[in-house]
Amino acid sequence: MSYHYIVTIAPVFSEESVKYAVVEQNLAWLENEELTRIEYIESAGPDGERNNYMFILTGVPVPINIYPLSELLRDFMLSLDADLDETDPLNMILYSRQITPEEVQQHYSALKGRTNHEFFRDYYSIDDEKCLERLCDTIRKLYYDMHLEYLLDDEMKSIYEGYMSETEAAFEFTEEENENMEVARVIARMAIGDDFAVIPMPGTDRRKIYYGRYHVSCGFKKVVLPSYVNAVEMPTVIRDRAFAGCDTVREVIIYDLIGKTDENDLVSDDSSFGEGVFFACSNLEKAWFNDYYTYIPRHIFENCESLKEVTLPSQLQEIGEFAFCGCSALRDPGLIRRTEIRKIGRCAFCGCGFTALELPDTLMVIEEKAFSGSMLESIVIPDSVCHIGQSAFQGCRKLKSVKFSGNPEEIPSRCFADCYELGHIDLPHGLKKINDQAFSSCMSLKNVYIPDGVEEIGTDVFENCCELASIRFPGSVTSLGNCSFDRNVTIICRENSYVHKIAIEENWNFTTYSQ
Repeated sequence: MSYHYIVTIAPVFSEESVKYAVVEQNLAWLENEELTRIEYIESAGPDGERNNYMFILTGVPVPINIYPLSELLRDFMLSLDADLDETDPLNMILYSRQITPEEVQQHYSALKGRTNHEFFRDYYSIDDEKCLERLCDTIRKLYYDMHLEYLLDDEMKSIYEGYMSETEAAFEFTEEENENMEVARVIARMAIGDDFAVIPMPGTDRRKIYYGRYHVSCGFKKVVLPSYVNAVEMPTVIRDRAFAGCDTVREVIIYDLIGKTDENDLVSDDSSFGEGVFFACSNLEKAWFNDYYTYIPRHIFENCESLKEVTLPSQLQEIGEFAFCGCSALRDPGLIRRTEIRKIGRCAFCGCGFTALELPDTLMVIEEKAFSGSMLESIVIPDSVCHIGQSAFQGCRKLKSVKFSGNPEEIPSRCFADCYELGHIDLPHGLKKINDQAFSSCMSLKNVYIPDGVEEIGTDVFENCCELASIRFPGSVTSLGNCSFDRNVTIICRENSYVHKIAIEENWNFTTYSQ
């Protein structure tokens, strides 16, 4: 979730210094790919007397009671030092007030055309061609890329647009191509229906159609992303974090193929769907993908805490790392059931809310921490899975039941660590190795039967399993890492086996069997 504040600070420095600091801080945050924005909204009261300076601060990642606002504004305030006699400008903040996304929109609407073009002329002298280029690059980053172009007055827009039209003159669309793109837009609207809210218009450099970055309170409620490839046969690019932090977005529709298609209707490599496109859209509830997608990009819905309804493509083969991490409202057990998924990336479902998830028999790879911290209560791992990463289910504190349909050769390190309610697990036949801390802190685990054929058992596999009553070790074990067992735990081992000898040396509570 992102938070928004109105901030008021004391008027002990010049107006120009404030404007410079705002631009510099926004550029610094932008370069660091942070979502926070700061805008200068007021410098004087209705009577013209300067009473204070007011700012609108949007996209703050944590509430003010957790992260003091002065800490977030430290670099901004320190950049005003030249005008101050104060040793610590941070105490110049008079007060702040949290505001809603709707209030953010109202403030920005009232600011239309209020950004003084003379300030930009002072910031970069436009008499020099190189300075003009730097000026326009700054405007593009702060306003056009952030969907804030309406803050520029007409003169500043004409300077910017004149420069851009000259530099991109060789890439103008023909009249026919423009008409085709407009037809595609109309078709997209009709296909979605009358409840269509907004479809962000893409930019273009004549070689690619691309979607830029949008402001964290851009006002979009529904985002529809068609590619227009049939209109102009150009690849489509959606930039990294294009809509990251947009707290007004409620629904996302990925309507068409992203990118140019070849003669076999396959998407070519010059297309691009960026990472983290909808990162931290805290109010996003629905997402829909066209059936042709095979890959869900990395971080795409990370920290979308309200996301609860997702339609994935039937031809899906891979979910990128962190794709749904932190989606605590996502609870559909059939989410990937009807897909052709082969790989679930690292941390892809960390912290998700589903209590069960049906894994299709096409799945081959579950990467590191794929489900860690989720609310899973049971899981069936199909026999198609040939690789499970470390800590894949670590911290699934509600997990009670695990079933292996196949015969994997090893249980990875910390695979089921911190699964507090895991009371029983059927380890598969064919298992060769159980790695370090695989079941550490499984506080409900009582009786463990390790099947014949297991050869290696790592260090502290059953560390802090406080309810553990017995472990049966097969005679096939030839390697056992550093382990310690309470006297309340009975070690059942084959007579004269490797584990039997260790049990005698360590003075464990043990009993033996002969066959």
